Amino acid sequence: MPSQSESSLQAGLAALKQGDYQKAKTILEALVNQGDGQSAIIQAKIGLIVTYSRIGEIETAIALSEALSKSSNQKIKVWANDSLTKLRKIKSKQDTLAGEVPEFIPLSNSEDISEDTNISQNQSGQLAASQKLLQQSSQKRRYSEINDKKNHANSSKFTRANSSLIEWRQAGRAKTWQRSGKANLIPLWLLCLGTLTTLFWVAQIILNILMANVNSILVKLPFVDPLQVLYQDSFYFLVYLFTILLVASPWLLDLIFKKFYQTRPFSIQNLNNYSPEAVRLLQRYYKQRKWKFLKLYIINNPAPIVFTYGNLPRNSRVVVSRGLLEQLKDDEIATIYALQLAHISNRDNIVMSVLLIATIPIYGIYKQLSQWADHISNKIGRSMLGIIANIFYLTWRLLITTGALLSQIRLYYGDRFGTEVTGNPNGAIRALLKVIMGIASDIAKREETSWQLESLNPSLPVGYKQSIAYGSGVPFLSWESLLMWDCTNRYRWFFAALGTHPMLGDRVKHLCTMALNWHLQPELDINTQLVSKQYSKLFFIGVAPFLGILFGLLIGIFLWLIWQIGFAFHLWNLKWIYDDWYFLLGCMLIGFSFGTLIRINYLFPQINPVTIQTNENFSNLIASPNALPIDSSPLQITGKVIGRQGTSNYLAQDLMLNTNIGLIKLHHISWFVKAVNPQDFIGRQVTIYGWLRRGNHIYLDINTLYTHTGQSISIPHPMWSTILSVMTTAFGAYILLNG
Repeated sequence: MPSQSESSLQAGLAALKQGDYQKAKTILEALVNQGDGQSAIIQAKIGLIVTYSRIGEIETAIALSEALSKSSNQKIKVWANDSLTKLRKIKSKQDTLAGEVPEFIPLSNSEDISEDTNISQNQSGQLAASQKLLQQSSQKRRYSEINDKKNHANSSKFTRANSSLIEWRQAGRAKTWQRSGKANLIPLWLLCLGTLTTLFWVAQIILNILMANVNSILVKLPFVDPLQVLYQDSFYFLVYLFTILLVASPWLLDLIFKKFYQTRPFSIQNLNNYSPEAVRLLQRYYKQRKWKFLKLYIINNPAPIVFTYGNLPRNSRVVVSRGLLEQLKDDEIATIYALQLAHISNRDNIVMSVLLIATIPIYGIYKQLSQWADHISNKIGRSMLGIIANIFYLTWRLLITTGALLSQIRLYYGDRFGTEVTGNPNGAIRALLKVIMGIASDIAKREETSWQLESLNPSLPVGYKQSIAYGSGVPFLSWESLLMWDCTNRYRWFFAALGTHPMLGDRVKHLCTMALNWHLQPELDINTQLVSKQYSKLFFIGVAPFLGILFGLLIGIFLWLIWQIGFAFHLWNLKWIYDDWYFLLGCMLIGFSFGTLIRINYLFPQINPVTIQTNENFSNLIASPNALPIDSSPLQITGKVIGRQGTSNYLAQDLMLNTNIGLIKLHHISWFVKAVNPQDFIGRQVTIYGWLRRGNHIYLDINTLYTHTGQSISIPHPMWSTILSVMTTAFGAYILLNG
């Protein structure tokens, strides 16, 4: 029977191999502190070196390696010295090169390792294997070389994670496989109908508001009469418009994409140069169904972009970018085209085409107005036109939100369909991960998010916001650690509800499951047994404003019943105030206000030098599978502010920090009266103190921004929350008192 120290060692090493680094760290540190069993302690120390390296505690790993390097055992000494070489290289060049962390192969527990005995032949072989793995890439990951040509002396930035420098497992594909049966598409079609209805309803509200405001302005202007047509009901106009869009969407989008995105025809022969398998797949699929072959287009964009549009299979088009074809291999490109075939076959591309044609022109207006505003020298005129431009941006965001749920669910259907027609779930995994790496690389290289990428985001296989942290973080953390939150966090579905894309880790997990069902080794080792089973009170505090709305609604219904009973028995007469149910809005606003006040202190904890984390701890913070947005970690981080400059970024919609550990999305709400905002420091090196949020996306709430020249900006997040709470309370009370 193994001793207690051996059992603890086995548990710690098992946690390490599963990617649960915090658990491994706790167990192995406790074992080392116990000092029970020299062999177990040495193996625990080796495991701790690997663990510290994986979670970014390089200095601690170096200190432990230095201790092992003084061992009288020659093999252990060689291993430790080799480990020191690698770790010191990481530490000294952490801003330009993310080195390979030591890979651990446990020594035999049956043989004692002590300071005064020679190592056994078996242990010698294992140490040699560990030493060899230190020099080579591990089976899971090779970290990429980071371009440092533009780095600042005190702060560097991530610029590119080249997928060709990652050593993929290259897990195989099925030779023969059994499909899981025909998918039930009725829920998807009902969701398509619901999405189209919601889009119609939101468009009608926006159009009615626009029509009313235009006529209100015309009434106040001299010598101008209001337009009578704007007083008419917009319902039938939108019915006709949506019918036209449904029928003519392929040709209308052809014109838009050719004019503003410079798409051009892409022949099947040209595709064959990149992916013969994709050509065979498309030809076989269309031939079997006797469909007229679809049209192929290409965009000259270095970012990996792919989407489909159309209404019928014969009227469908698939558009890919040059970047996607160059960055993916033959079988991976085929899985991407298979995903597009899924959208065509499942007919969800019909609604997405309408969504694209309804939103791209609005986004185009935002882009054009912003560009015009940036050329206006008058500050007031530039600000006014910039505000109008960003109103169009908010309108675009509202409209694409109507298709968020469909955009998520259709990708799950697409992953299943695409994998079953190719038999290559591992190729699909590599394709998705390479796409997010390519998008992150493109954003880092441009130092902003391209217009094409953002405007097409709802129709892409992965979201660009997902790619910012995941795609740039892979050189510093394993895929399994990056995606663990997506697979195991108990509350992940709530935070992803309004996102345009499903959680990447959850999609990868499903693809890994399909690989296992076909008796294939999956590309990644996604361990979903670490999911927390306990409810966290922090989650309920974090969503307190939304719970406050629900609670306010229930209180309002209860008060309505009391008032109705009182009115019926002639006890009091408040029916004249609350007869139209409008008072329920007041109750919900007050509930929202109280919920906002409850979470302020939790959401914005005090930042002080004792509790603040730094760049070195960033990887560990985002790898925690149980993190919540409200469970914020105060963070001090240095990097270069990037994003779109000018009026197009008034809302900080494209604001990021390019650091030595990847890209981080920045979030803030500034004082409108301030002359300087964080956007004004785009292109400059800064140090930011803020709160790191881990949810469906990873971002940093800015508290204070410092430049190297001594300038500083303080962002009043807590103050804005307090102001919002007071305003909603006042408005809610006004409604209750005035009906």
